[in-house]
Amino acid sequence: MNTFPLIRSLKSAVAGTVLVAVPMLLLSFSPLTGIYAAMLFLMVYPLAVCIVGAVCGLAPMIVDALAGIYALGMLLGLKGAGIGAVYLLPILAGFLLLVHFRVPFWKG
Repeated sequence: MNTFPLIRSLKSAVAGTVLVAVPMLLLSFSPLTGIYAAMLFLMVYPLAVCIVGAVCGLAPMIVDALAGIYALGMLLGLKGAGIGAVYLLPILAGFLLLVHFRVPFWKG
């Protein structure tokens, strides 16, 4: 994956991590807002992490994915983290394959 950078720029990497990972972690601290964190994880988090990967690079994408899995782990324990990993990691692997083989977005 020589064409997929680890970090495109430090500014975009920090902004991508702050905009995606920090709200997820803040929502998961309380059981009441944890419901919203779990719903966000299931609905928009994979898309947000893939967008961060495309715009910011591989390292912020990995940090955001691990933050989301950790947030589900805080909410639901080890089973929640496992479910989050099984849900999120294949989506990210598919995205990385699309990037690696240079498949256009609308075909992917």
